[in-house]
Amino acid sequence: MIMCQEVLRMAKRDRELRAVPTIKALRARLLKIAKDESNKTLVVLGDKASEKQKRSVEKMAAAIVNKILHGPIAHLKEESLKAARTEFDLFAAVQTLFELELAESDNDSAAVLREAEEAEDALDPDVREAAGLPRKAAGA
Repeated sequence: MIMCQEVLRMAKRDRELRAVPTIKALRARLLKIAKDESNKTLVVLGDKASEKQKRSVEKMAAAIVNKILHGPIAHLKEESLKAARTEFDLFAAVQTLFELELAESDNDSAAVLREAEEAEDALDPDVREAAGLPRKAAGA
């Protein structure tokens, strides 16, 4: 039973990795926009702003990004925990909407995810049910 729980825990963790590339790219893109815009503001302020005020503007821009991203990141993480992808791919939608370019290294988590899903599929039907996973359809 302990081994089954550990397999399920690892499978869940591996599914969580599905969201990592999208979250990483989204955060980087929005932080870059915030930095660029805060730099524009600081140029306008010029010598009028103290170093403390300049840091405050930069921190404010980053804080705004963090607050905006909180909900979407929570939804992406939630979506990543679904065992099977639905017809609507939330990750692809976010990547398209925000014109995200994922780093090549970010795609490595797909292999880990496939292995986790295969391990999950190999579980005994009673273990799957006890873990709250749907029973595998006959012949699937």
